[in-house]
Amino acid sequence: MNIKRCIIGSIYISTLLSSVVYASPRFSRTEEEWARLEDNIFDYEEIKDLIHENNITVLKNEKSLSDFRKDYGNTRDEVSNHYREMADDLEEDMTGEDGMAIISDYNLQLQADNLRKKADDNLEDSYIYTKDYELAEAELVNTTKGEYIDYYITQISLDVAKKELESLKNNLDTTRVNYAAGTALYTDVLRLEEDIAKKEKEIREIEQSIENARQTVIVACGWRATDYPELTGLPDFNIDELISNINVDADTEEAILSNYTLLANQRKLENAEHEDNKDIYTKTVNDNKIRIRASLESSYRALMTYYRTYQQSIEDLNNLKRDLETAQVKLSVGSGTQKDMQAAQIASEKQEFTIKKNLLTCFKAYENYKANVAGIASAS
Repeated sequence: MNIKRCIIGSIYISTLLSSVVYASPRFSRTEEEWARLEDNIFDYEEIKDLIHENNITVLKNEKSLSDFRKDYGNTRDEVSNHYREMADDLEEDMTGEDGMAIISDYNLQLQADNLRKKADDNLEDSYIYTKDYELAEAELVNTTKGEYIDYYITQISLDVAKKELESLKNNLDTTRVNYAAGTALYTDVLRLEEDIAKKEKEIREIEQSIENARQTVIVACGWRATDYPELTGLPDFNIDELISNINVDADTEEAILSNYTLLANQRKLENAEHEDNKDIYTKTVNDNKIRIRASLESSYRALMTYYRTYQQSIEDLNNLKRDLETAQVKLSVGSGTQKDMQAAQIASEKQEFTIKKNLLTCFKAYENYKANVAGIASAS
């Protein structure tokens, strides 16, 4: 069953569309592309297209843009002329009679004058609204990608918690045996039972967090929260190659050229006729460029911080593995204990989970950096 299309048909069209079609026309994609978007499989690489076709915020914005073009037009002059026509209509409603009609005519004239002033000062056109909506959509895509990566990071946290629970249960079994033999206190048993109860509660909370993340991600892409599309995981990536291929200088220039906010403000500057507006938006555009550079630099610094953390976690694992080897040797020659060896093994296993989390956190930062390059870097 085509679940995503079913939602569009049964909810969006009935409540929002009337006779307007929101999704892209069929000819805009190949049948193979539509088949991928219309199946019941959630793929990371399809998030951008899924949001474009199915996200309710995006669909509402498309409707708003369509309405603006229909009501006001596309160019600045068309929008300004519409304001003037509205002013003319108000003046035609004026009666010119005495009495209370004078007050009504006065108010109508004020509204008409305000509309004409708005027409003279107008900087708006459909291009500006398009860039605003494109920014909103790009931010949705970036947020959803981040939430999907977080979904898998939290899965790792769940794996760690389950490992810790298993260890606690093993310790409890051993402590109960020791208590029966008189080598452990009953308070030790009680303490471990309490720790197990806390860990089980923690696991339930993590599982709920995972489910909440799953629902948030699929709803953003057009499914219902109660649907269960197949999640295909994250794409294969080599974080070292991704990092090494970054060219910050080139990316900075691309971020400026692609920035949605800057593009909208540049159009406002082009549309400005009065010197005051020209001065305001010349300063705004220049300020946008400065802030975009700073935003991208901040995004890059954050990425490199996560990357260094990931690299350090690998080095830490190597050290822990050497500790484990030492503990195993000591145990084999009788100078170490089983407890020391198990502790070293547990520390090594937990570090492997840490590496996985740090790797995904770094990938999330990389994706955010690239999204900033592609146009969403903060410009204000």
